[in-house]
Amino acid sequence: MGWIKRAHDWDWEGAVADYQRALTLDPGNTAALRGAAVLAFTLGRLDEAIELDNRALRLDPLYVAAYDNLGFQAYYAGRFDEATGALKKALELNPNFPITRILLGRIYLAQSKFDQALREMEQETDPVWRLYGLCLAYQAVGRRKEADGVLATFIKSYGETMAFQIAEVSAYRGETDRAFEWLERAYKLRDGGMADIKNDPLLKSLERDPRYTALLKKLRLPL
Repeated sequence: MGWIKRAHDWDWEGAVADYQRALTLDPGNTAALRGAAVLAFTLGRLDEAIELDNRALRLDPLYVAAYDNLGFQAYYAGRFDEATGALKKALELNPNFPITRILLGRIYLAQSKFDQALREMEQETDPVWRLYGLCLAYQAVGRRKEADGVLATFIKSYGETMAFQIAEVSAYRGETDRAFEWLERAYKLRDGGMADIKNDPLLKSLERDPRYTALLKKLRLPL
């Protein structure tokens, strides 16, 4: 229930109450700890999110999804070494775990290691996320024609289900108005990605725009 209230209902207070109840009933429940970490991350409390993931991993050192979460949240916090270590551990445990390669690629983009980013994106096992990663990586390495082509395919195939990710790609390409158009579409579609909007490194270029603050207000996220 906490996960649904966070990702779909955007009922942050209700999600907090559900996770608190779950952890009161079962303090060692690693799925509840991971979910509470994602909620803290959504609300911009990155240090708290990272600590909750680490608590889950101390209880279950083989919990691949928690390593993935830890990597994602440490990346948002700019703690790149910690993020990279967590994601590589996830791949060590499961080399085909979805999205992990994409997250590693995004860290390399943030570090301007564009060729490494492309290599990671190309190895992503999930075809939808691989396409998303290539939209970013081709842009980064200057293969603009290919970047335009994969983005067109991504929009045509997944415009109704990946609107938030299309906004991220648009922002990374420097297409501010297009990014906000896709964020508004994601909001109307109740896209679960909107719960990741706060502190998103790919959206940093939008944060000074009043439309970004307006979106956070509509989502009732902390400013």
